Amino acid sequence: METCTFKHTARIEVRYAETDQMGIVHHSVYAVWFEQARTEYFREAGASYADMEAEGFASPVLELNVQFKAPTHYGEFVDVETTMVREDKLRIRFYYKAFVNGNS
Repeated sequence: METCTFKHTARIEVRYAETDQMGIVHHSVYAVWFEQARTEYFREAGASYADMEAEGFASPVLELNVQFKAPTHYGEFVDVETTMVREDKLRIRFYYKAFVNGNS
């Protein structure tokens, strides 16, 4: 396993449509935010999904585990820190940490 030293933090504003009637973010939204963070990660590293796909590479999500520590609310800003670990020649794993107002 090889950990990449490059990290990227994506800032995401919680939109009203992502919340329930209590103003709390629905759990399914986190996967969308992680996708956005991963896209920005590649772009900042000098690549893009389109470039990778044009070269014949795919990046399917094989597993997703999320541990929720506190609710996220409408109007907050979420910073999603992304890091990557190379598992072997074919697989990479992404790790995400979400911070709301500086708290994880």
